[in-house]
Amino acid sequence: MTHQDVHFDPTMSSEFFQTLRKRIDQYFRDKGVSKKANALMVFKSLFFFAWLILSYFSLLFLPDLALWGATLLFISMGLGSAFFIISVGHDASHGAYSSNTRVNKLLSYSWNLVGISNYMWSLKHNMSHHSFTNVPEHDPDISQNKLMRLNPDYPYRPFYRYQHYYGIFLYGFLSLFIVYFKDFLLFREHQFGNKFIENHGAREWVTLLLSKVFYVAYSLLIPLLVLPYAWWQILLMYLASHFVAGISIALMLVPPHINPHTVYTAPDSEGNIKNCWATHQIESTIDLSAGSWLVNWFTGGLNTHIVHHIFPNICHIHYRALTPIIEETAKEFGIKYTNLPFFKALHDHFLFLRELGQHPEAYHSRVLA
Repeated sequence: MTHQDVHFDPTMSSEFFQTLRKRIDQYFRDKGVSKKANALMVFKSLFFFAWLILSYFSLLFLPDLALWGATLLFISMGLGSAFFIISVGHDASHGAYSSNTRVNKLLSYSWNLVGISNYMWSLKHNMSHHSFTNVPEHDPDISQNKLMRLNPDYPYRPFYRYQHYYGIFLYGFLSLFIVYFKDFLLFREHQFGNKFIENHGAREWVTLLLSKVFYVAYSLLIPLLVLPYAWWQILLMYLASHFVAGISIALMLVPPHINPHTVYTAPDSEGNIKNCWATHQIESTIDLSAGSWLVNWFTGGLNTHIVHHIFPNICHIHYRALTPIIEETAKEFGIKYTNLPFFKALHDHFLFLRELGQHPEAYHSRVLA
């Protein structure tokens, strides 16, 4: 199928984006702080890195470790990995951690530390998802597998009627899928958003392979050699670690967009979307318990998802303070801003999966041409 570039209309609601940007900039001037990481963010980074490292070495070296204890430590490793990459690697990939590009580049390799290609994450996530959020056939996050129907423009299959039941289990395999399959599949692709990359380069291939080998060596092979359990027990613990990490990452990234409170917007025949890009980000995204510091801490700021989509180059440690500015400005310009309690948003997400799976045409009108 021939690729069609997509463009938003820069003239529509441009006043909203200009006003919002001025107010965000004014906030940082008034506070006299940088938009990048502060001391709290550095502490948070070390906190989650220590979580991961301590879980790993406790697993290997604690004496007389019972099977249930080893299982908990494997799961703790999975959670530590998820929290670390979402907090550190995610910000760094957006250039949001530091004003020094070399620091961002170095920290973006946090993804590789847990077996995920930072190069491919940036292309798929930054170039495609962030640029064309909830745009069918252009946002890979709403059409990335054939086992679930995540948008009303996706072809219907009868087994989707059960996806609100099995969806959470598929989310559990997200981490395994990315590490062992998705990265390799993405290297066969060349179109990311409106950007075409003819050749990904030998350096990126080598980095990918070395990262995978390093990750598998420390996360699976060394435990197989060191731990006093049967190989199948260690393998099951390893899979449990990935399962918990996969669910954690999915529930941070998916519900803010796949929700009955968001819209899907299709371009016209010429690839144009008659909307301001910033307005579209608010309409296609919701926040989850935006005022909660605890939720914000463990989700890497992704519960304040709207500010992240409009200003991805700002460190997430500031998102809670910036979200009220976005809410107030959106209200002033008549743009709907949605903030739901965290578990209410998850509940609505799975209800929406049920609607998409059981009523093929129920939300088709939400795709606005």
